[in-house]
Amino acid sequence: MKKCLLALCALLVVALAQPAKAMSEGVTVTNQTQAEFDLHYTLTAERVSDNAVLVHMEIPRQGKLKELLSAALEIGAGNGSPDLHADLMVREGAHGARELTFQLNPALARKGSIMLTVPDARAFLSSTSFFSVELSGYITQRASTQRRPAGHGPGGGITASSGGRRFRGRGPA
Repeated sequence: MKKCLLALCALLVVALAQPAKAMSEGVTVTNQTQAEFDLHYTLTAERVSDNAVLVHMEIPRQGKLKELLSAALEIGAGNGSPDLHADLMVREGAHGARELTFQLNPALARKGSIMLTVPDARAFLSSTSFFSVELSGYITQRASTQRRPAGHGPGGGITASSGGRRFRGRGPA
């Protein structure tokens, strides 16, 4: 009887650990499946020049992404190991939402995804879930008809931001 009870407890632990293992593998999200997974975020990927896509993501503190642990950019993860994995800086935005912004080459943007890591509340053991948001379906051409090189503002000056303030100056002479 004691051995039977011990075996039953071991089986129960293995059965409860399986959902956590399955969720740790992650889910691929596109602009068509975002609502299906009930993920709340706003993602824009604007092609601002021939050589640049400006990506901005805003994640409100609600739903499955409420407890965001980290965000990373992955390029070319088709074979299981990405060509590039880079942690992204997530900052506090308006109304407590988290925001991230970065720029990359259009060819890389088409192969890139943002990996969002959250705690898995359904898991018996401590575990995480991964949502891999593919950038390719979000890329649009900037509405402006006037095209400028990436990072250049009106009048050809270079724009940069620091602490929420924008600076404008002239590029190299």
